[in-house]
Amino acid sequence: MDLNKLKELRENIQEYEAIKQTPWTEDLKELNKKILAYEAFVRASENPNMPKEILEKLPWSYSEDIRKGLAANPNTPPNILYCLAESGSLEILSTLARNPNISTNVIEKLHQHCIDEIDFELAINPNTPTNILEELAKGEHFSIRSRVAQRPDLPEYLLKILAKDKDSFVRKTVAENRTTPPHIWMSLKNDEEFIVRHAVESKIMYTDV
Repeated sequence: MDLNKLKELRENIQEYEAIKQTPWTEDLKELNKKILAYEAFVRASENPNMPKEILEKLPWSYSEDIRKGLAANPNTPPNILYCLAESGSLEILSTLARNPNISTNVIEKLHQHCIDEIDFELAINPNTPTNILEELAKGEHFSIRSRVAQRPDLPEYLLKILAKDKDSFVRKTVAENRTTPPHIWMSLKNDEEFIVRHAVESKIMYTDV
């Protein structure tokens, strides 16, 4: 889309939002082009091949749909990602937490919201720093701790912590993790829970230890 066209269309973005909420009538037929223009904004925000200079021109501050697209787009400029992380709906923040290209400062901003659904996504984001992973590994919710335990890049000291987790599903996840060192997952072979012991036994069958 031409940048001049974007500049022209963004002036009417609030009108597009109103149009979306209005029941369709013949009187609205003339506004069809504006509706299509709005959808072009949304499609542009979602397109990972869209140039950053175009994404920067999208009127994201006026549109939930465009913010959602930008939150998921791996090509969205860092300054917009950071702005999106400061506030917004849970859906947008969770979508942003799944974006594999968010930076450490965006992840830290998202983590500050202290929302489980966001931390659940950060637990497996490849860019989440070790200090936040440690907080998540020691947190209250076993589902988040289990997500951390399945990471292939988890430091050994965190795997040791999670191997002693109070929840058997977390310990099972540690045993199943392909990058868990043998001395850690073998320490679970006599675990009190069958699902953990079974995970270890299954691993022994396919591993030389």
